[in-house]
Amino acid sequence: MRKVSTLISVLAAGTMLLAGCGGQPAAGPADTGVASAAPVMAEVAGVRPGPAEDTFVVDLSLPAGKPGCARDPKATNVTEEGETIFASFVYSPGYSYDTLRVCAEKTTVPVTVKVSRPVGTRTLSLNSIPGSRWTQEAGAFRRCHDTLGCKPPADHCDPLWIDLVVGTMDVPVKRIRGVRTVRGCEQNWLVFDLNPAAGDCPPAEGAATACSVPSRTRRVYLRWDSNGWKEFATGKSAGCADALGTEPAFPARLCENLPAVT
Repeated sequence: MRKVSTLISVLAAGTMLLAGCGGQPAAGPADTGVASAAPVMAEVAGVRPGPAEDTFVVDLSLPAGKPGCARDPKATNVTEEGETIFASFVYSPGYSYDTLRVCAEKTTVPVTVKVSRPVGTRTLSLNSIPGSRWTQEAGAFRRCHDTLGCKPPADHCDPLWIDLVVGTMDVPVKRIRGVRTVRGCEQNWLVFDLNPAAGDCPPAEGAATACSVPSRTRRVYLRWDSNGWKEFATGKSAGCADALGTEPAFPARLCENLPAVT
């Protein structure tokens, strides 16, 4: 009896091996080691216009490397609120153990989403996470900027444009407006006082607190280029000496009456 049982086991194993050779192995728990895997969020790699005006195509980056790594990629929770379309994208992982090793590669899978009316220039909010908002412009989708949003302000003096450059100056992001004082701004020229020390004394529960940290204020002069504000000079002097010494075209009206930085 033991020999018969052993022979049956060997034949069964051979049958499974042959089923996995050439072509697609049969789907199911035997392939993946998991009977039912809960869906997980899929990574959005890109967005394209769909075959009709009321559709768009989302390219998902999914784990790959072995059949069954990612199953049933789809859109869920598709809703439309005003000028924003919300959608989440999920897939079912095929392996319940060591998925990163088994499915170490990536593949791109398109998923088409249909909505109730033409997408137009409405904002797509995908997976409800920062950095995954998109808008359509000139027949193509582009990712919205984390700071400037989907429609960057036309006014270069808008606080959002200034936020963008101040955020590169080693200051606390949560105090990005509290560390600066704009002294003058035109479409192509900007001057503000920057005190990074202001971020060392954050308000407690919304109320200002006493701060004994010494000021580290400096005056910053910037010009506009195609990508935003760029610093070209800094200093503490009264008037325009610090700016005009580097950039004679800087408009004196923005700085000629400014006191020295203390």
